[in-house]
Amino acid sequence: MPYLDKDLQKDFQRLWMQKRRQFLIDLLGGKCAKCDSTEELQFDHLDYNQAKKLAINKILSYQVSKAKEEIKKCQLLCTPCKNIKMLEWQKENQTSE
Repeated sequence: MPYLDKDLQKDFQRLWMQKRRQFLIDLLGGKCAKCDSTEELQFDHLDYNQAKKLAINKILSYQVSKAKEEIKKCQLLCTPCKNIKMLEWQKENQTSE
């Protein structure tokens, strides 16, 4: 049943998503896989070329079993480490013309 108060519903959904995100972060150890930082954590697919069943930003709202299945293909990286990984991946996968 939907909330009659739309602001209350938004607050509930925001809190629910924060709790789900924290649950998945905890499943992955709660720190960056490269530098052990606990700040600005992002989900990162271990293999960018591997087929993804669900996009990371979508799994927060999926059933826990589906979210756990996809999160097994991921690691946590802080923003600086994720940026470095992306740059390295882009260099490796550039097409030469």
